[in-house]
Amino acid sequence: MRERRVVAVGAALALALGLTACGSGSDSTSSTTASTASSASTSSTPAADAPKGAPIVVGNIGSFSGPQAASLGAADETIKAWESYTNANGGINGHPVKVIVADDAGNPTKAAQIVKKLVEQDKVQALVGSTSTVTESFQKYITAKKVPVIGSAEFQQDYTSNPLFFPTGTQAVTFDYGLLVEAKKAGVKNVGLMPCAEVAACSLGAKLLAGLGQIVGVNVPFVQKITVSQPSYTAACLAAKAKGVDGLSIVENATTVLRVADQCAQQGYKPRQLNVSATTGTVWQDQASMEGTIATQSNPVLADTSIPALRTFHQALDQYQPGVAKGDQYNETDVSVWAGGQAFKLAAERAKLKPTSTPADVLKGLYTFKNETVDGLTPPLNYVAGKPTFTTCWFPQQIKAGKFTPLTQDAKPSCIAPADLPKIVALLKSL
Repeated sequence: MRERRVVAVGAALALALGLTACGSGSDSTSSTTASTASSASTSSTPAADAPKGAPIVVGNIGSFSGPQAASLGAADETIKAWESYTNANGGINGHPVKVIVADDAGNPTKAAQIVKKLVEQDKVQALVGSTSTVTESFQKYITAKKVPVIGSAEFQQDYTSNPLFFPTGTQAVTFDYGLLVEAKKAGVKNVGLMPCAEVAACSLGAKLLAGLGQIVGVNVPFVQKITVSQPSYTAACLAAKAKGVDGLSIVENATTVLRVADQCAQQGYKPRQLNVSATTGTVWQDQASMEGTIATQSNPVLADTSIPALRTFHQALDQYQPGVAKGDQYNETDVSVWAGGQAFKLAAERAKLKPTSTPADVLKGLYTFKNETVDGLTPPLNYVAGKPTFTTCWFPQQIKAGKFTPLTQDAKPSCIAPADLPKIVALLKSL
């Protein structure tokens, strides 16, 4: 029932927005223009004056511990680095920003309690850069209170179906489609899926992936759930091999993905690894079983230094949370968290937020986003009042010689082929 509701909403969204792709086709780079001049304030230029007075307060809820900690465990340190960097560079509209960070440990009951406290007691103006894996536990409450959730767990279905969830990166439908497009380019014919059993969002997309495969021209003949605590993945590897799977997407935390790939390799089975969003980790680099891995990301490739705003992210993380970038939990999710913070800052500047402002004021700033890329940190973002957001572009990358490398010129996003948009709408309506 949950999956049917999600895709139905997604279809309605697609029809409402017309799903205009930002590129000429799925095999081309984005034709997106740079952010408008009004977003220049997200650059690294320090403000002339130090922030003063009461702070602008926002919340951040994440599953920093629990089953997916290996992929999300550094996100709290990243949002703290954003807070420190922002305050060291003038704050927001002359005021300091305060981020109240809380860990839900992937527990729905705990998450609901945390969000209620953030909204009712702490009076946060928004949830920013959050990485909770149980958004379904508080999405109705957020809707009732009209508090915006800005980034960054776009793999959660609420970022596609709920108008109060504002993605700052690519969502599940698009990065799944993009993964199949990139896999086909690499010669993959049969894609297998091993989704995590611990989080609903991992397995909701199984039918979706198979349908997208038909659109792209790639078979999806194998799906088998796995868990972090599973003692062995040998049987799953051999089952995928028996189905002729030559491209394997393991939707688990980065450390578990590596364990599965290594165990498959021990059986002489070495399919192309295909991964998306928060499953991708720097721990894979220089690992023989992960060489050639193709991934589609919500935000620019972590190692890319050609984008000034991404360089600022790296510098701020090294300065305010030293050591994080060298840890096993550091991955693409950290870019998404930072992008969520920068998107809030841009919306706050446009809406001229103050410490006494309300979530409704934040929404006014967000609704100014038209093909906004937040200085190149995000795919084109278009926020419309009362309608869920749908992003149509992704950032492709590959591990080459042990390092993540962008697959597009100038590290720009690729986008859904215009001819495939109505097919995707029809697929969403049928699921």
